[in-house]
Amino acid sequence: MTVETWDRAPRSSQMYWLFAILFVMGMAITAILYVWHERRVEALVEMEAAYGELELALSSVALRMSAMASIIERTDGVTPSDFAAIYEETSEGISRRHERAIALVPYFDDGAAGDVDRLVDDWAPAYRAAGYPAFEIFPPNESGPLMPALMVEPAAVRDGVVGFDFASSAPRFSAARRALESGAMALSAPVALSEDQSAAPANFVLVLPYAVPGSGADMPVPAGVIGARLTPESLFGYHVPLFDHIDLAVTIGVGGGAPLGVDLDPGSATGVIPLLAERRFDAIELPGIRVPFYASASLRPRLIDLFPPVFAVALSILLLTLIARQMGMRHRQRIALERALARKEIELRAVEETRSRAVRLEALGRLVGGVAHDFNNILSVVMGNLELMANASSPERRQLETDALAAAKRGAYLTKQLLSYGRRSHLRPVDLDVAAALREATHMLRRVLPESIDLTARSEPGLWHCLVDPDGLQNALLNLALNARDALGGRGSMQIEATNLRITDDDSPARPRDEIAPGRYVSIAVTDDGAGMDAATLDRAFDPFFTTKHMTDGSGMGLPSVLGFCKQSGGTCRLFSEPGVGTTAQILLPAAERAPARAEPASVPGESTGGGTILLAEDEQAVGRVMKRQLEQAGFAVTLVPSGDEALAVLEGGARFDLLITDIVMGGNVQGPELAGRVERDFPGMSVFLVSGYPRETSVGANRDALARYTVLAKPVPRAVLIAETRAAIDRAHAGL
Repeated sequence: MTVETWDRAPRSSQMYWLFAILFVMGMAITAILYVWHERRVEALVEMEAAYGELELALSSVALRMSAMASIIERTDGVTPSDFAAIYEETSEGISRRHERAIALVPYFDDGAAGDVDRLVDDWAPAYRAAGYPAFEIFPPNESGPLMPALMVEPAAVRDGVVGFDFASSAPRFSAARRALESGAMALSAPVALSEDQSAAPANFVLVLPYAVPGSGADMPVPAGVIGARLTPESLFGYHVPLFDHIDLAVTIGVGGGAPLGVDLDPGSATGVIPLLAERRFDAIELPGIRVPFYASASLRPRLIDLFPPVFAVALSILLLTLIARQMGMRHRQRIALERALARKEIELRAVEETRSRAVRLEALGRLVGGVAHDFNNILSVVMGNLELMANASSPERRQLETDALAAAKRGAYLTKQLLSYGRRSHLRPVDLDVAAALREATHMLRRVLPESIDLTARSEPGLWHCLVDPDGLQNALLNLALNARDALGGRGSMQIEATNLRITDDDSPARPRDEIAPGRYVSIAVTDDGAGMDAATLDRAFDPFFTTKHMTDGSGMGLPSVLGFCKQSGGTCRLFSEPGVGTTAQILLPAAERAPARAEPASVPGESTGGGTILLAEDEQAVGRVMKRQLEQAGFAVTLVPSGDEALAVLEGGARFDLLITDIVMGGNVQGPELAGRVERDFPGMSVFLVSGYPRETSVGANRDALARYTVLAKPVPRAVLIAETRAAIDRAHAGL
């Protein structure tokens, strides 16, 4: 990144004005939605007020009727004057009377018209004193039960009500019968006014049963109902609109009949905007009755409703103008700041790169120093013994040879550890029964560890298999066991435990180097109760050539090689330690589905002899001569060539061999994989296997294919392994495989 990349042109005016227009529109729409929401809230408040008005009206009428019925039931006789007194007594102190009329309506069985006439004649003086009109039952009823309105209050509504037969109106009679049978209040369906039978249904009747012992000794008054005639307008007669710009319409459901609609703001239907569609409220519940309630609202627009949107637009324009001016004033400052930040970032990146380079050089120096130290020691032993062999006697010569060979093997093992740490080891993974491998390793470790260390091993039942190199796993366990032995100081206990483990995305590794993909793993934990490690030592435990032991006690490559093996196998290795408590080294290897193990050449330590012709292509002449002599001592005829080109020339010249052994990377144009392919194609009777001194060569291009198709042995190749592999390859060639 350079400073110039921060020097961007200012935002175009077109984009700014597009944003400004969208912002103004958004503010205006927001203001309109706010006003609309507020009006809807006001409409809901208006509806709640109307609902409360209706509930209060019905409750008030029902309460007064209950009081009248209670008084009537305690009175020995009821006359028109008594009924008037009861009505006034229960209405005392009440300013709101929602009923149009309240009537006493007794129930007479069939053929009781004469009883009604006698009762009316007996009350004639009381009727005249109370100002009742001439009594007459209407409409005329020749047969059937009678339910005439004998007494009516207030006096102003008696005309057209006194004498009306409830039994002649199905809705009224049905409501009265329900009340008498249930002993509770009942509500009739909408009916026409009793004084005008041709009118449309505009009212309904609330009835409440009563019972009286009689009116005098000679003329008992039968049980009946008290009926209150109600109209929607009377129920909402005291309703005062809370918001004059909200038009409200309500619908009342009564008695199971057609609902009654009431316009609470008549004459204002023009120019209104629907605000809230029909809303259903909880039905008004009184003993014996249930009244559904619905309401809808409309809005009459006003000029004041335009103020919030206009104010929002004006404020938005003012705000955008100020922002535009501020952006113009600060543009230069922003560019200058971004340039300064860019320069700072470049400087910080340079410092970080310098620090990272220094860390890498330090690690490389430690690695090179460790390798040089160990290899100088090894070479000193080899060179010294070889020099001493020139003048040594036969017995002493054998000991010198043994020491030189042991030092060479140490060098090979150190190389193997370095490759393992670098994840370049030549592994041969197979479908491995980890439980069985752990049992074998335990037997081996019991021979390596002193008897003063108590070694126990346990595997979880049903332990999963892993696709790993058996020798690599055994070496890793050996390294961990030797580290534990040293930590124990030769005395203590060591446990090896293998379990199945599932790692998910939620599992957080302890350190970045422990990052591992979610999945199924086999965990092998090696635990000791030794001295443990502090945090600083634990943090550097996997560094190559880092060791807390004496320089002669270890190379510091044990744990790094274990980690490299685990990483190359698709897993990892973790350390957990506490000073004075002990250490646990956990190997995690990915589990594999059970599959037939791939056949591997047996590494037989014994000699294998026999005839056969071999073409050996090796550019390192010293290595080639050693391999040639080893094979010839085993009875094979060997032709050594220094390159793939010469090997191909020998074959094209007519010479025939049983086996081709070739290095992977050699001088010349024809490399080992290409030579092997040509032999496989043009000379099908020959077997082939490859050797390599640096397995990284097999990780690119044709070398990767060669690793998959052919047997590859890693240098230095032990003599027994070389002879055994050669014998097996020649046997396959002779068998035509």
